[in-house]
Amino acid sequence: MSFSLRALYYSLVGGWGGFLAWLFLDCFLHASADNHYAYVLINGAVVGAFIGALVLSCEGMVERRATAILQGLFFGGFCGLLGGMTGVFAGEFLFQTFHRGAIWRILGWTLFGLGIGLADGAVTRSRIRALQGACGGALGGILGGSTFLLLNKTAGLPMTSRAIGFVLLGLFLGFCIGLVQILLKTAWLKVISSGPQEGKEFDLSKAVTVIGRNNGFDVRLLNDSSINARQAEIRQEKEGFVFYNLATDLPVRINNLAVQKRTLANNDQIMIGSYTLLFRDKSQT
Repeated sequence: MSFSLRALYYSLVGGWGGFLAWLFLDCFLHASADNHYAYVLINGAVVGAFIGALVLSCEGMVERRATAILQGLFFGGFCGLLGGMTGVFAGEFLFQTFHRGAIWRILGWTLFGLGIGLADGAVTRSRIRALQGACGGALGGILGGSTFLLLNKTAGLPMTSRAIGFVLLGLFLGFCIGLVQILLKTAWLKVISSGPQEGKEFDLSKAVTVIGRNNGFDVRLLNDSSINARQAEIRQEKEGFVFYNLATDLPVRINNLAVQKRTLANNDQIMIGSYTLLFRDKSQT
């Protein structure tokens, strides 16, 4: 999917994650607030797990990739659970310790969002995506947490304000994680040939990006049997992004010239089978 669609989908599923967390906590679990810190831990864990699992499995759901869905559910849910427990508990502890300053609770939601964002790097095995996700998650935690606290303070209906607050928290988290990826992306490929994947974008944040027909690779060129399972790689080297054609039985053309290896320049067009990919590099613009 394109980066803009990813931000939109992340936002939508994040909102659903917040709603499902509220539904589970307030309508099914009915957690008691008698032990305040235990109550805070449970809330943070559940909200983090639901939002993290849905946001990080979103891309796999859209592309119908079972492995990506399972990885997203596991890493997103696990990191969201840890981030929720740690962040919200720390924020509440500081809130109670330092004379109930709201800034401490917002700090807790910031740590909560940071934990979910970091999971994006675990799913994609990319340090850059982890950093981008952490920045986006922290920003989403600040915005969503502030909104959640404001609603709790001003709204007259506790359950309604919690439901809306959790939904908005998920919306902000998902959107900001996707937004930061758009703002901080440096190099990417975009499908410009006609077909079901037209307009799809693949970021080149990893040291080695694998291109092929295999659904588990970084750049997935599906529905073209002429393309090999592992067709090519783009490696980040000293001279820049270098393209390697690994399968000699299918010639690859860059700007209509057959190549086996080439250092890519901004706006190069890579033709593999029925696909044409546009290479973009912000550092060269």
